[in-house]
Amino acid sequence: MQKVDPPTYIRSLKVFERVQLAEALGISYGHLNNLAYGRRHITPLYAARLERISDGQAPRYLALPEEWQEIWPELAEQLRNRPSANDESASTLKAA
Repeated sequence: MQKVDPPTYIRSLKVFERVQLAEALGISYGHLNNLAYGRRHITPLYAARLERISDGQAPRYLALPEEWQEIWPELAEQLRNRPSANDESASTLKAA
């Protein structure tokens, strides 16, 4: 499973999948498109929901690359304790 940032994940979906995703997130289709194209920033709440809904394909730490460790210190600790050479989270941790 390749991990991508949330906007890329959203843009990769078909229209009917975006409609379903917007409903699952509790936002309008227009707001979802604003997130997908950078007209609005994804909040920590929506980043966490999207990670869960996408089964980890759009991880929350890629939604907020500059501040995720402060928002989710438990996630930073969890990833720090199990990095592997094939896991892109390990390179994200080194860059942060």
